Amino acid sequence: GYSDEFSRNMAAMQARLMAEPETEICITRGADDLCAKCPNRRGEGCTSTHPPLFDENVLRLTGFQYGQRLTWRAFTDATCPISLHRLDEACPDCQWLALCKEIAAARMEEEPALPDQRRHAGDGWQSAMKNSVRCERRRMQMTYYFPAIIKKTAAGYNVRYVDLQDCFGEGGTLDEALDEAREAGVNYILTELETDMDLPTRTLLMDVETADGEEKTDLALVMPRDEQYDSFG
Repeated sequence: GYSDEFSRNMAAMQARLMAEPETEICITRGADDLCAKCPNRRGEGCTSTHPPLFDENVLRLTGFQYGQRLTWRAFTDATCPISLHRLDEACPDCQWLALCKEIAAARMEEEPALPDQRRHAGDGWQSAMKNSVRCERRRMQMTYYFPAIIKKTAAGYNVRYVDLQDCFGEGGTLDEALDEAREAGVNYILTELETDMDLPTRTLLMDVETADGEEKTDLALVMPRDEQYDSFG
Protein backbone atom coordinates (compact mmCIF):
# COMPACT_ATOMS: atom_id res chain seq x y z
CA GLY A 1 0.00 0.00 0.00
CA TYR A 2 0.92 3.68 -0.18
CA SER A 3 0.89 4.03 3.63
CA ASP A 4 -0.08 1.98 6.68
CA GLU A 5 -3.24 4.04 7.15
CA PHE A 6 -4.22 3.53 3.51
CA SER A 7 -3.64 -0.24 3.79
CA ARG A 8 -5.73 -0.51 6.95
CA ASN A 9 -8.61 1.40 5.37
CA MET A 10 -8.52 -0.74 2.23
CA ALA A 11 -8.35 -3.98 4.24
CA ALA A 12 -11.33 -2.91 6.36
CA MET A 13 -13.42 -2.03 3.30
CA GLN A 14 -12.47 -5.25 1.55
CA ALA A 15 -13.46 -7.32 4.61
CA ARG A 16 -16.83 -5.56 4.82
CA LEU A 17 -17.61 -6.01 1.12
CA MET A 18 -16.60 -9.67 1.13
CA ALA A 19 -18.80 -10.27 4.19
CA GLU A 20 -21.70 -8.29 2.65
CA PRO A 21 -21.47 -8.79 -1.14
CA GLU A 22 -24.94 -7.33 -1.73
CA THR A 23 -23.76 -3.94 -0.48
CA GLU A 24 -24.64 -1.22 -3.00
CA ILE A 25 -21.72 0.76 -4.37
CA CYS A 26 -21.56 3.78 -6.67
CA ILE A 27 -18.96 4.22 -9.40
CA THR A 28 -17.57 7.69 -8.83
CA ARG A 29 -15.29 9.97 -10.81
CA GLY A 30 -12.25 11.04 -8.82
CA ALA A 31 -11.43 10.11 -5.23
CA ASP A 32 -13.74 7.64 -3.49
CA ASP A 33 -13.96 5.89 -0.11
CA LEU A 34 -10.97 3.68 -0.96
CA CYS A 35 -8.91 6.83 -1.47
CA ALA A 36 -9.89 8.33 1.89
CA LYS A 37 -6.56 7.61 3.58
CA CYS A 38 -4.32 7.74 0.51
CA PRO A 39 -1.37 10.15 0.94
CA ASN A 40 -1.62 11.01 -2.77
CA ARG A 41 -5.16 12.35 -2.45
CA ARG A 42 -5.68 16.06 -2.93
CA GLY A 43 -9.32 17.01 -2.38
CA GLU A 44 -11.35 15.01 -4.89
CA GLY A 45 -8.31 14.37 -7.07
CA CYS A 46 -4.93 12.62 -6.97
CA THR A 47 -1.35 13.73 -7.41
CA SER A 48 -0.84 10.75 -9.72
CA THR A 49 -2.17 10.76 -13.27
CA HIS A 50 -2.53 6.97 -13.34
CA PRO A 51 -5.76 6.33 -11.35
CA PRO A 52 -8.06 8.39 -13.63
CA LEU A 53 -6.65 6.61 -16.68
CA PHE A 54 -7.07 3.19 -15.10
CA ASP A 55 -10.64 4.06 -14.11
CA GLU A 56 -11.47 5.00 -17.69
CA ASN A 57 -9.94 1.75 -18.95
CA VAL A 58 -12.05 -0.36 -16.57
CA LEU A 59 -15.21 1.50 -17.60
CA ARG A 60 -14.39 0.85 -21.24
CA LEU A 61 -13.77 -2.86 -20.63
CA THR A 62 -16.88 -3.41 -18.50
CA GLY A 63 -19.38 -0.96 -20.00
CA PHE A 64 -19.99 0.65 -16.58
CA GLN A 65 -20.60 4.38 -16.27
CA TYR A 66 -19.82 7.03 -13.68
CA GLY A 67 -22.73 7.42 -11.28
CA GLN A 68 -23.93 3.86 -11.85
CA ARG A 69 -25.10 2.00 -8.74
CA LEU A 70 -24.82 -1.77 -8.39
CA THR A 71 -24.00 -4.42 -5.82
CA TRP A 72 -20.44 -5.34 -4.96
CA ARG A 73 -21.18 -8.88 -6.17
CA ALA A 74 -22.26 -7.60 -9.58
CA PHE A 75 -19.18 -5.39 -9.80
CA THR A 76 -16.74 -8.19 -8.97
CA ASP A 77 -18.50 -10.62 -11.32
CA ALA A 78 -17.93 -8.15 -14.17
CA THR A 79 -14.35 -7.24 -13.30
CA CYS A 80 -13.05 -10.71 -12.35
CA PRO A 81 -12.15 -11.69 -15.97
CA ILE A 82 -10.16 -8.46 -16.34
CA SER A 83 -8.01 -9.31 -13.34
CA LEU A 84 -6.48 -12.28 -15.14
CA HIS A 85 -6.69 -11.74 -18.87
CA ARG A 86 -6.78 -7.97 -19.45
CA LEU A 87 -4.69 -6.31 -16.75
CA ASP A 88 -2.30 -4.93 -19.34
CA GLU A 89 -5.22 -3.09 -20.93
CA ALA A 90 -6.73 -1.90 -17.65
CA CYS A 91 -3.56 -0.87 -15.83
CA PRO A 92 -0.67 -0.28 -18.25
CA ASP A 93 2.56 0.96 -16.63
CA CYS A 94 1.17 0.52 -13.11
CA GLN A 95 3.87 -0.05 -10.50
CA TRP A 96 1.86 -2.96 -9.06
CA LEU A 97 1.07 -4.65 -12.40
CA ALA A 98 3.51 -7.56 -12.02
CA LEU A 99 2.35 -8.26 -8.47
CA CYS A 100 -1.34 -8.12 -9.41
CA LYS A 101 -0.79 -10.57 -12.24
CA GLU A 102 0.75 -13.08 -9.87
CA ILE A 103 -1.98 -12.61 -7.25
CA ALA A 104 -4.79 -12.86 -9.79
CA ALA A 105 -3.34 -15.98 -11.40
CA ALA A 106 -2.83 -17.65 -8.02
CA ARG A 107 -6.38 -16.87 -6.94
CA MET A 108 -7.85 -18.23 -10.16
CA GLU A 109 -5.76 -21.37 -9.73
CA GLU A 110 -7.24 -21.89 -6.28
CA GLU A 111 -10.75 -20.63 -7.13
CA PRO A 112 -11.26 -21.21 -10.86
CA ALA A 113 -14.92 -20.18 -10.95
CA LEU A 114 -17.30 -17.88 -9.17
CA PRO A 115 -19.88 -19.58 -6.89
CA ASP A 116 -22.73 -19.34 -9.40
CA GLN A 117 -20.49 -20.62 -12.19
CA ARG A 118 -19.37 -23.60 -10.12
CA ARG A 119 -22.97 -24.41 -9.32
CA HIS A 120 -24.06 -24.49 -12.96
CA ALA A 121 -20.89 -25.73 -14.61
CA GLY A 122 -19.54 -29.23 -14.70
CA ASP A 123 -16.07 -30.50 -13.93
CA GLY A 124 -15.16 -30.04 -17.59
CA TRP A 125 -15.51 -26.26 -17.35
CA GLN A 126 -13.39 -26.13 -14.20
CA SER A 127 -10.70 -28.30 -15.79
CA ALA A 128 -10.60 -26.12 -18.89
CA MET A 129 -10.42 -22.98 -16.76
CA LYS A 130 -7.54 -24.36 -14.71
CA ASN A 131 -5.63 -25.26 -17.87
CA SER A 132 -6.27 -21.78 -19.23
CA VAL A 133 -4.92 -20.23 -16.04
CA ARG A 134 -1.80 -22.38 -16.13
CA CYS A 135 -1.13 -21.39 -19.73
CA GLU A 136 -1.75 -17.73 -18.92
CA ARG A 137 0.76 -17.81 -16.08
CA ARG A 138 3.31 -19.46 -18.34
CA ARG A 139 2.80 -16.84 -21.02
CA MET A 140 3.23 -13.95 -18.60
CA GLN A 141 6.43 -11.99 -18.83
CA MET A 142 6.90 -10.30 -15.49
CA THR A 143 7.63 -6.60 -15.67
CA TYR A 144 9.10 -4.59 -12.81
CA TYR A 145 9.16 -0.80 -12.66
CA PHE A 146 11.92 1.12 -10.90
CA PRO A 147 12.68 4.85 -10.95
CA ALA A 148 15.95 6.10 -12.40
CA ILE A 149 17.73 9.45 -12.65
CA ILE A 150 19.05 10.63 -16.01
CA LYS A 151 22.07 12.91 -16.10
CA LYS A 152 23.96 14.42 -19.03
CA THR A 153 27.71 13.80 -18.84
CA ALA A 154 30.73 14.88 -20.84
CA ALA A 155 30.74 11.48 -22.57
CA GLY A 156 26.98 11.26 -23.12
CA TYR A 157 24.39 10.14 -20.58
CA ASN A 158 24.26 8.29 -17.26
CA VAL A 159 21.08 6.55 -16.07
CA ARG A 160 21.21 5.56 -12.39
CA TYR A 161 18.59 3.54 -10.50
CA VAL A 162 17.32 4.98 -7.27
CA ASP A 163 16.59 1.66 -5.55
CA LEU A 164 18.96 -0.81 -7.26
CA GLN A 165 22.33 -0.42 -5.59
CA ASP A 166 25.26 0.30 -7.93
CA CYS A 167 23.05 -0.36 -10.95
CA PHE A 168 23.26 2.05 -13.88
CA GLY A 169 23.72 2.43 -17.60
CA GLU A 170 25.88 4.73 -19.71
CA GLY A 171 25.97 5.61 -23.37
CA GLY A 172 26.92 8.21 -25.93
CA THR A 173 23.21 8.85 -26.59
CA LEU A 174 20.22 8.80 -24.27
CA ASP A 175 18.75 5.74 -25.98
CA GLU A 176 22.02 3.83 -25.56
CA ALA A 177 22.18 4.73 -21.89
CA LEU A 178 18.55 3.73 -21.31
CA ASP A 179 19.04 0.40 -23.11
CA GLU A 180 22.13 -0.38 -21.05
CA ALA A 181 20.33 0.63 -17.86
CA ARG A 182 17.38 -1.65 -18.67
CA GLU A 183 19.73 -4.57 -19.33
CA ALA A 184 21.59 -3.90 -16.09
CA GLY A 185 18.30 -3.66 -14.20
CA VAL A 186 17.02 -6.96 -15.59
CA ASN A 187 20.27 -8.71 -14.65
CA TYR A 188 20.12 -7.17 -11.18
CA ILE A 189 16.59 -8.47 -10.56
CA LEU A 190 17.33 -11.91 -12.02
CA THR A 191 20.26 -12.24 -9.63
CA GLU A 192 18.09 -11.23 -6.68
CA LEU A 193 15.33 -13.66 -7.66
CA GLU A 194 17.81 -16.51 -8.01
CA THR A 195 19.14 -15.92 -4.51
CA ASP A 196 16.61 -14.82 -1.92
CA MET A 197 13.69 -13.10 -3.77
CA ASP A 198 14.44 -10.01 -1.70
CA LEU A 199 13.79 -7.19 -4.13
CA PRO A 200 14.28 -3.64 -2.90
CA THR A 201 11.28 -1.51 -2.05
CA ARG A 202 10.31 0.66 -5.01
CA THR A 203 10.41 4.40 -4.47
CA LEU A 204 7.49 6.26 -6.00
CA LEU A 205 8.59 8.49 -8.84
CA MET A 206 6.89 11.47 -7.22
CA ASP A 207 9.16 11.02 -4.16
CA VAL A 208 12.42 10.95 -6.13
CA GLU A 209 14.46 14.13 -5.72
CA THR A 210 16.69 15.39 -8.51
CA ALA A 211 19.47 17.94 -8.74
CA ASP A 212 19.88 20.64 -11.36
CA GLY A 213 20.35 19.14 -14.80
CA GLU A 214 18.85 15.78 -13.80
CA GLU A 215 15.61 14.15 -14.90
CA LYS A 216 13.71 11.23 -13.45
CA THR A 217 11.75 8.44 -15.08
CA ASP A 218 10.33 4.98 -14.41
CA LEU A 219 12.03 2.19 -16.36
CA ALA A 220 10.11 -0.97 -17.28
CA LEU A 221 12.27 -4.06 -16.74
CA VAL A 222 10.80 -6.99 -18.67
CA MET A 223 12.02 -10.34 -17.40
CA PRO A 224 12.96 -12.92 -20.04
CA ARG A 225 10.40 -15.69 -20.48
CA ASP A 226 11.51 -19.05 -19.09
CA GLU A 227 12.48 -21.36 -21.98
CA GLN A 228 10.45 -24.19 -20.50
CA TYR A 229 7.31 -22.11 -21.14
CA ASP A 230 8.06 -21.32 -24.78
CA SER A 231 5.92 -24.26 -25.85
CA PHE A 232 3.50 -26.48 -24.03
CA GLY A 233 0.68 -28.77 -24.86
